[in-house]
Amino acid sequence: MRITNNMLINNMMQNLSSNLLRTQKYLNQLATGKKISLPSDDPIVASKSLKLRTDVAEIEQYKRNTDDAINWMDITESTLNQMTELIHRAKELTNQAANGTNTSEEELKIREEIAGLKSQLISLANATYAGRYIFSGLKPISLCLMKTVRLISM
Repeated sequence: MRITNNMLINNMMQNLSSNLLRTQKYLNQLATGKKISLPSDDPIVASKSLKLRTDVAEIEQYKRNTDDAINWMDITESTLNQMTELIHRAKELTNQAANGTNTSEEELKIREEIAGLKSQLISLANATYAGRYIFSGLKPISLCLMKTVRLISM
């Protein structure tokens, strides 16, 4: 077989063209930082990449959920501790008022302090986290709590 100049030129042009395409591909990978730019470049790597992205997104969501749950529990625990202290104080005051040795002025002070404890308890019961009430979901529970506190203060 005879090798002509046209064959040599065509072969060289084909090699230059393929080298240019590979160089362009590698420069594109370098510029974007991505191994593939289209799923058709490497379908297996593309599917693995999509799976990994989904897994990472799920893990990030789990992390946000656990952080939110921990914060919710911390705020709930703190609020319940404060409410417990208020109820203990109210119990002390009712025991003090029930002993029968108080003057009317002292009883009035006890009644005023219990009223203050009641309003603090109501505000704690309506505490919110992330726009939601901690103890009642979407509505404040002040009316239900007022009946309970009224029973305690009697």
